Amino acid sequence: MEQPRSKNARHPHGVRIAFWVLIGILTALAFAAFFAVVVTFLWNWLMTDLFGLKAINYYQAFGLVLLARLLVGGWHKGHHDEDHSHFHGFFGKKKTLPSHDVSYDRDAFSEFWEEAGREAFSDYLRSRQSDVK
Repeated sequence: MEQPRSKNARHPHGVRIAFWVLIGILTALAFAAFFAVVVTFLWNWLMTDLFGLKAINYYQAFGLVLLARLLVGGWHKGHHDEDHSHFHGFFGKKKTLPSHDVSYDRDAFSEFWEEAGREAFSDYLRSRQSDVK
């Protein structure tokens, strides 16, 4: 009797990778094409009136999108980091956790909480109540 094949066994790993690379390239080209339409519209609407520049066509706008990407954005080397640090340059400085952060040693934190944490928290609540009065 023949073993049932898994879903992933139908396509070798290399074929799946090539497929997703092709999808990524086509998606990037679709975004570039969309931005070229937007750039064409904005350039012909604003730049001709404000600065007296000539109107551009779609292909020139597409070239401008690619040029802007090269000059300002560069080309990413890859997104293999788990913390998505490629967003931190845009949204602000990357926040790093200190080496003694609780999340690195949950067992030690649990032990501390059982020994001193409950009492410290109770002291904190008492001090807040006395500050309110």
